[in-house]
Amino acid sequence: MPFASLWSRSRLISLWQMITEYPTVQFWWLSHELLRLEYLLRKDEGGPGTVQVVTASPIGDFPAGLAADITAVISFAEIHCRTFEFQDTALLPLYNIKAALEKVRLLKANTPNPSADIARDLKSLRKTIEMELAKRRFVYVPPERIKYFAQEKLFGQQVYDAFPSARFDLAQAGDSLACGLDSAVAFHLMRAAEIGLWELGRDRNIPSVAKIESMEWGSIIGELEEEVRKIQQWPNTNPFKEEAHRFYNRAVVEIRAFNDGWRRHIAHVRKSQIAMESDEAIALTGHVERFLKTLATKIAEGQYTALEWK
Repeated sequence: MPFASLWSRSRLISLWQMITEYPTVQFWWLSHELLRLEYLLRKDEGGPGTVQVVTASPIGDFPAGLAADITAVISFAEIHCRTFEFQDTALLPLYNIKAALEKVRLLKANTPNPSADIARDLKSLRKTIEMELAKRRFVYVPPERIKYFAQEKLFGQQVYDAFPSARFDLAQAGDSLACGLDSAVAFHLMRAAEIGLWELGRDRNIPSVAKIESMEWGSIIGELEEEVRKIQQWPNTNPFKEEAHRFYNRAVVEIRAFNDGWRRHIAHVRKSQIAMESDEAIALTGHVERFLKTLATKIAEGQYTALEWK
């Protein structure tokens, strides 16, 4: 698998994939090797934990085998650092080591022993790699929430087809729910529910339908409630009267609950904003899912029922 695909923002990575697909083991080995080589270039001063850098000495004291060992490890480090897209400034210690080894190769005995400088740069490279890797963060998604992540059709095919304008926010709501961003869940769900509210108003052809997208929720709901009351005036001989009243009345009750219970508190800044709890976010997701799924059985964007069902 190309490594770049592992950085995809919409891809969920398991702990096993972290081990098998990311070069985690390789970086652990690399850190160990850099530390080992660093200490091979140092000598104990006498006490535990005290280390003295080897002083400059003739090049003949620098083992050729050690130079080859360092070269191999540095080449390995460069490949993986570039794969992880480390900045060039982070690789300066690596370049310094390569330059010192090249100097050894070209000048041989005519240069001071570079052990001290290489040991210092090996340590610097090891610390730099640790810092760069620490910048690559991963969000933990609990097993029970994996089902919400990267779901293009969070509420199923019918809702996806009926309300294309809500697709983005429903997908974002799912990602937010998976990652524990509960207030963001409510924000995106309310935007998705608003699409349903607009289509409900258009379906019932409320008096202010021409400006529905700029209206307050409360005003739309008020006009919808009046239209629901009109259904009660349909002839009792209409076999769809009770079904229609139940359908619209439930939808309006649900959307009013959204408005009073969540939207007003999420959409506006309060002096004492209370964060949404995780169980609330999950419950709200279920409410909006039921609302949009119910609407999708009868209406869709641009597709509406007759003012009086026949």
